[in-house]
Amino acid sequence: KSTPLPSPTPPLNCPAPARRFFANPFYSCVNNYYVATTGNDSNPGTQANPWLTLQHADSAGSGRVAGDCVNVAPGTYTAGVQPTHGGNLASATGYVVYRCQTLDGCKITASGGNADPAFNISSTGSGPNYLVLDGFELAASTMTLYGVGVELYFPNGADTGGETSHHIWVLNNIIHGYGQAGVGTGGGDYNYFLHNLAYNNTNVACSAQGSGFGIRRSPRLYRIHSHCRRPRLGPVPQRHRVERRPRPTSLTSAGPP
Repeated sequence: KSTPLPSPTPPLNCPAPARRFFANPFYSCVNNYYVATTGNDSNPGTQANPWLTLQHADSAGSGRVAGDCVNVAPGTYTAGVQPTHGGNLASATGYVVYRCQTLDGCKITASGGNADPAFNISSTGSGPNYLVLDGFELAASTMTLYGVGVELYFPNGADTGGETSHHIWVLNNIIHGYGQAGVGTGGGDYNYFLHNLAYNNTNVACSAQGSGFGIRRSPRLYRIHSHCRRPRLGPVPQRHRVERRPRPTSLTSAGPP
């Protein structure tokens, strides 16, 4: 009598959002601002009196600058952010950081892309640069045709052949439910995607099929590391497409390792 083979089990170290990595980030906060579902955008953005929206956090006052951290309280947010301000240096205090206060406890339900940004950086090379998104769940409430969870691209999706933004770190996020891609980039430099989990994306129509992680025409350096893909939830499998470019001979300008 033959013995049935055991069912395969996923590896115990299957990478996804990493608590240790989240608890010990490479960046440091000089100034802290706060967003909460109970906040108000007329507040000063302190912990006791937080703002309501991430978009307001980007532009409040004179806008965020290097060393600023936007700390987002757990909860569900119907709108994400299209940053217009960033940092200025690849150093621990050179970034503008959007960070959930509890790992993956902040859910953004925007459908993504230019129309309804979840985390959307739109640039023709003038910034914003030096940005971090750490510890969110991006969960589109509606899977729209050109929805992208994390998008780093040209304005209005028109590839102008130039460069977009550089030194963007996407860390410890769960990204699902987007019609075109979980992450979609083009033309950017020194962009990093570490310890993210993407599933059930690019599932609307052939004309909008992208990837779980779609990276194209990156002229210098990007890194994808330690991603986990869940089994597909529907008839269309998760797609991963990466177009690689040569790495520079020196990484000294690439930011923290």
